[in-house]
Amino acid sequence: MGKLDLTIVGRRRAFTLVELLVVLALMLVLAALAVAFVPRMNERAKTARGADQLQMWLLIARQWAKRDNVPTGVRLQPGAVADYRTELQYIQQPPPYHAFDTQGSTDSQLSGFTPGPSGYPLPYSTSDGPSMLKATYASTLPKLVDFYGGNLRGSVVYSRPTKSANQLLWLVQPGDYLEMPTGGPVFQITDIVQDPSDPFLQIQPLPVPAEQPGAVLVLSRPHGLGSGINQSDYRIIRGPRALSGEHSLQMPKDVAIDTTMNTTTINGIFGNILPVNSSGAVDILFSPRGEVITQGLTADKIILWVRDVTQDGGINLNNPLPAGDHSLIVVYTHTGLIAAHQVYTGANTFATSGVVPGASTTVTLNTVSDIAVNDYLILDPDNAAVRETEQVISVNAPMNQITLGQVVSTHNAGFRVISDPYSYVRNAKSSGM
Repeated sequence: MGKLDLTIVGRRRAFTLVELLVVLALMLVLAALAVAFVPRMNERAKTARGADQLQMWLLIARQWAKRDNVPTGVRLQPGAVADYRTELQYIQQPPPYHAFDTQGSTDSQLSGFTPGPSGYPLPYSTSDGPSMLKATYASTLPKLVDFYGGNLRGSVVYSRPTKSANQLLWLVQPGDYLEMPTGGPVFQITDIVQDPSDPFLQIQPLPVPAEQPGAVLVLSRPHGLGSGINQSDYRIIRGPRALSGEHSLQMPKDVAIDTTMNTTTINGIFGNILPVNSSGAVDILFSPRGEVITQGLTADKIILWVRDVTQDGGINLNNPLPAGDHSLIVVYTHTGLIAAHQVYTGANTFATSGVVPGASTTVTLNTVSDIAVNDYLILDPDNAAVRETEQVISVNAPMNQITLGQVVSTHNAGFRVISDPYSYVRNAKSSGM
């Protein structure tokens, strides 16, 4: 009987228990590093993401203004916490309004308000009479103009409407302007109310029928229209309205546009006051040509300070900037150009050596991270009398040293180094469409 010929095949060597444990340990270490650092990276990216979104929303509004040939922009709604704005809306400005009854082919007219048996609409009285106008259609039986446009439906009414969401849909809204006559004086409209002596207005029982018109305009100052004079030559210049069908725009979690006006913030330090309207919102409105036409705007640029508002703990707000990541979105009003700038807070960057006046002075810091040549830095010793801004001429990263341009004052060791955000804006070169 022949011998069985066995061929020995090389066996694959298996992992040992020790090797498996080592691999598992490495995986645990990597997982721990990911848990520790990935959230921090995401946190740091929030501000930049919010700034990018804001810049994109502004660019979209500007392009819509050109496309539709209608003033279009973005509204920063009042924040739930102080002036931290996190919700925005697209807005457009409707054309001027003049009431005309198409069914009866009759024009409307304005006249001074004369109270009937029911008196003045609450909370107004005799002293307000010179600033109140009543609008009717010129016909055999005068018919009241409805400046509500039928959008009082559903609100609770006593002798005047409550401030409800329906007010956002009115044809004429508080904050609009009356021009009377056309091309003549302009009056701001502060309220639109019903005439309590309207024979069709049932004061009791409540609620009042929602279809009753708001025909009385309350102005910010006396109109000067003489007694018995009817004025049909007028127009109402309406302010921007929220764009119908568009959802609100939300900044990333914990990221806000800080519009605080005090002296310790971007807008306060540099006098770049934002145009806040009567409802507390900030409107940025672009004309079809691209420039900013926001009412009440006095500066040549709008600086929007975007930052993570959760990173302020333990930082003295009397310094130019609090801790955390910052970005500036800047809208140039004359051209409508939009620029984005990162701001270096330098919250933990202190000088370990002093600075003396000179054409170029080298100073040692505890870190030069994120500081670059041509940056403008504030030398901030918490003393406004000697605070100054200088340009970085060179950076020596291995030695944690920077060389500054012409230094005017002496600064002892321990002062903080931080970006001058307004210099970023002043020297901006990159901008949107």
